[in-house]
Parts: sequence; C-alpha cells; structure tokens
Amino acid sequence: MAEWSTIGDFGRPRSKHFLASAAFGEKAVAAVRSSDLPAETKELVATAVRYAEGRAVRIEVRTRRDAGVVQRLAALRMGT
Repeated sequence: MAEWSTIGDFGRPRSKHFLASAAFGEKAVAAVRSSDLPAETKELVATAVRYAEGRAVRIEVRTRRDAGVVQRLAALRMGT
C-alpha cells in the first residue's frame, strides 16, 4: 500500500497547501510513464531522486487539479 505523507520539509507548516510525498518503485514509475497523466507529472516522477525504497516523489498540492493528480498517482502506485 502506498503511504503518502502530508508533512513537508520535516514538519514545516505551509500556508494554504500541503506537500504529498511517496516512494515509487520501478513498476510504479513504468505505470506512470504509460498513463495519461500530464507530461510535467511524468517528468517529475522520472527525474525524482532514487533511493533504495524507490523514487522520492514530492508534489505541492495547491489546487483541486493537483489533488486529482495525487489521487491518480496513488491509484497507480497502489496498483503495482
């Protein structure tokens, strides 16, 4: 199961938005690449720093559109 964090920068409070983050393994990255997500989201995932647990994807959620992208990413992540 994907675990998304809404605490950004080690708990630093944010004004009117939050930071969603998760680790994406290579299967999840491949699912994102073949999805219909926006190109900038695919680029963000493809260029995320790679750690042992996966690529560290962090997205600032400021709008409903951003929230929708995070929901779609979570669905792709949980499906792998």
